[in-house]
Amino acid sequence: MQNRHIAVAALLVLGLWIIAGCATTKKITADIMGDEAGLRKKVAFFPGANRSGYGGPELGQTLLKGLEDVLTHQCQGLLVSDSAKVRQALEALPRSASESVDKLALAEVGRVYGLNAVVEAKVLDVRVVSEKRGVWGFRDQVSLMRASFLAVVYHVETTAMLFNEIFEEELDLSDSSLLEGEGVAKDSKEAVKALVARVLPKIQERVCQTLAETPWTGYIVQGEGDRYTLSSGKDVGLSAGQVLEVYKMGDPIKGLAGEVFLVPGPKIGEIRITEVNPDSALAVAVSGSELDNSCCVKVKQ
Repeated sequence: MQNRHIAVAALLVLGLWIIAGCATTKKITADIMGDEAGLRKKVAFFPGANRSGYGGPELGQTLLKGLEDVLTHQCQGLLVSDSAKVRQALEALPRSASESVDKLALAEVGRVYGLNAVVEAKVLDVRVVSEKRGVWGFRDQVSLMRASFLAVVYHVETTAMLFNEIFEEELDLSDSSLLEGEGVAKDSKEAVKALVARVLPKIQERVCQTLAETPWTGYIVQGEGDRYTLSSGKDVGLSAGQVLEVYKMGDPIKGLAGEVFLVPGPKIGEIRITEVNPDSALAVAVSGSELDNSCCVKVKQ
């Protein structure tokens, strides 16, 4: 009888532990992804670019396509835009002589198409080098292919760069079937593709982590009376009846390099979604007025 009581007590403790564990798991998930009513953050990509002079324009496209694929399948809570209109609009953005994009123009395009962020990925450099490796006195000459990749995530709401990082990868050609003669690669394109395959998970992890820590935002793109149109819809998970908070456009901040950053001001009202389309939504004001002059909308807390 005593053993039976012990067994029952053990099951109760196990049940409480499982419940507590599930609650903790949910909290951790909410902390990472943000408790935002299941709304997905929409991202788009600049066209792929290869600045290395190695492998041609196709190499930049390989990097871009690979990154789009891993983000689509590996990043929970993201919606990767495949719209040709969005890509054309981003490609047409003005750039400086140093290839820096006009971030205010980027923010305008992002708001029109309901983007939370824009991702840029480039191949910066690819080279084959020869160096000695191993224990001193027993060092061997090895051939290495090294590549540098740039990944940048632009925040549409503020125009800030959420991250801007260079990733380095190398491939030992000495033990590879890609090598021919004195350290010359038989098929350099395949070797570079192998480096792209290695770097993609690292870029994907950083992009996912960065955007998971960034709250969802939407944008009012048109207003008439107390009725408003948003540039987000069913695609990100909006639904009729949902209430969103509207924030004022704050005073822009000028950076040291002359860049302008947009800063959201205080909350100025609320809207309720009345109709949802594939990539847009209609809403009516619950409180506040002239909400079309706002910075952004966010999930009501």
